Amino acid sequence: MKHRKLLKIPKDRIFSFHLNVLIASNDLIKNAFFFLHFKQLSLSYRLQEFLHFAGILRITSIINIRVNSTSTINE
Repeated sequence: MKHRKLLKIPKDRIFSFHLNVLIASNDLIKNAFFFLHFKQLSLSYRLQEFLHFAGILRITSIINIRVNSTSTINE
């Protein structure tokens, strides 16, 4: 079931929020998690695609995303 709703956000709009991405990747280290922390991040269309692909997008709060190693993002 492919149902996605993209937010219409201007590319030049800068969001001041914390983005916490928790990525689980068995390809790198088994049962290891990588924590990425960004501040003053520009929410581009590609990032929107990634967040929607991960299934979670909450602008006003901290975002925690878990991505399976089978997940891929097309260029």
